[in-house]
Amino acid sequence: MVEEDVGRALDALIEAASDEVGDVRIAAINSLLRVSWPDEQSDRVEQILTQAQADPHYWVRYAVAPES
Repeated sequence: MVEEDVGRALDALIEAASDEVGDVRIAAINSLLRVSWPDEQSDRVEQILTQAQADPHYWVRYAVAPES
């Protein structure tokens, strides 16, 4: 049951990461950066985080920028 809940939550974050509203994308990306995800979702999450580097919203890009 817990694994199903985690899967649903992760699916919601993945979907929100491509929302048309920038603030929703920021929240989703920040959340994805702070939680662990199942190995089978790793490639998908990494792809989303990589795509976020080119997001039109400054704070989405900032969230995934390498720390200086």
